[in-house]
Amino acid sequence: TAVQKLSHAAVLSGLTSSDVASLAGLGAVGHQPGNISRDLMRSLNHGNDLPAPFRVKVPCIDPGTEEYCVADAYVVLPHRLLAALPSYEEYDAAIRPDLIPGFWDNVEKTGDPRLTRHPMTATASWKTTYIPGYLHGDGVEFVNGDSLMVYHWGSLLNTAPSMTSCFLLAAWPKSCTTKAKPGEPGTWEVLLQVICWTLQACFAGTHPDIGPFGEELPADMKSL
Repeated sequence: TAVQKLSHAAVLSGLTSSDVASLAGLGAVGHQPGNISRDLMRSLNHGNDLPAPFRVKVPCIDPGTEEYCVADAYVVLPHRLLAALPSYEEYDAAIRPDLIPGFWDNVEKTGDPRLTRHPMTATASWKTTYIPGYLHGDGVEFVNGDSLMVYHWGSLLNTAPSMTSCFLLAAWPKSCTTKAKPGEPGTWEVLLQVICWTLQACFAGTHPDIGPFGEELPADMKSL
């Protein structure tokens, strides 16, 4: 309901974005608040061919009982997303493949020590193959004084708006997060293992044949 109210207020204030206008119209423009969640989910699923996020079990804290438990978390896998992105209209602006060779030429000219014996330089076409990217994690405001730890990634060369060039990886509420103990991983230790696994697949340029913990992949991913 908050999404609908904020969007409606923005439209009344003169914002002309069609996306925001559709959010403002949820639940018969707020007159039927019970339908807002349903309408929102339907609008998000419309025409979306992006790969489904990867489900993983993580140790965490139950916010109701404040006791240790295990729950489902989700990671949007960069290696799956990169394979799907070229079919979307913002791809060129978000990744800027045309700028990649010039970027690496300039890095090489500066004598950047990070290129010394870097494994990507063993590939003859590395200046046109490897996307210079970033990985960013930070806490953001959530609900009831809680914060949400969020990781996202993207291309350093992007010229698209952040909404279409900063790609979500994973998020988890701070109040529900457990820290690592001897012999027992914490919430983000598990999530970061998945993130490292998918980014390694991006670097290799292939779909992995085993999961992040050495497990067998689901049939739809294994077939890739």
